[in-house]
Amino acid sequence: SPLCAALGAGSCLFFVLYHSQDVWLVSVFLGLLHLVAVSVPARHAYCSRVGLLAASIFCFSPSLVGATNLVLTETLFTLLLCLCLLLIQQYLSSTQRVWLAAAGMTLGLAALTRSVLWLFPPFAALFLVAYGRERFLLGRIASAGLLVMCFCVTLAPWTVRNTLLQKTFTTVDVMGGRNVMMGNYEYTLVDRPWATIAVDGDNAWYRVLGRKYDRHGKTQGQIEKLAMRYPAEYVRAHPEPNLDRSQAKSFAFW
Repeated sequence: SPLCAALGAGSCLFFVLYHSQDVWLVSVFLGLLHLVAVSVPARHAYCSRVGLLAASIFCFSPSLVGATNLVLTETLFTLLLCLCLLLIQQYLSSTQRVWLAAAGMTLGLAALTRSVLWLFPPFAALFLVAYGRERFLLGRIASAGLLVMCFCVTLAPWTVRNTLLQKTFTTVDVMGGRNVMMGNYEYTLVDRPWATIAVDGDNAWYRVLGRKYDRHGKTQGQIEKLAMRYPAEYVRAHPEPNLDRSQAKSFAFW
């Protein structure tokens, strides 16, 4: 079957990876594993043809192929996210909570890869409470709690390490405040809000932040908290420009 062919090709690549230690080939190998992570849930939910179609769309999508060749964290992140969904599907099919424990740990690894996901578990828990396979509500709550607990256990060592290092609570990284400020301060680019990091000179976000708060002697985590505070104060004082930016961001997103 196509899946067997993909696994066979993956095995051959793994042999090459072992000897070449090439990061690009690792990315390609992870990309191949996506075929299994995408096609199996589709096949279980619908039929084998839908599974093959899902794998084909993923395999030949230009943007996904490009991401693999650029060696970005998106490749590993997407694989872990797809595996998490596959594990949750296995739980919904069998009601065996071991699948949920594995899903929680996989979700934690995905959040460690890209921190944008670390706020997702509460929503996953609500989904499990609403659509879990246990007959009674208490059982569905316990299943949701298991997923969240395994997620937190996976994240805990890195969170403790970062919190001690940054001298403030830090879950995964220190990019959240910076991203919020770059998208919500007086020099945010209206036409390209995602490119505000390119603004330099006196209008750069870190220079504006330095004029507002004293950053001397502070860790990167403490600076992140200041970068989170600044846009909140700015938006409250200047609501109209923020509304214009929000419309531009919504248009750019979709």
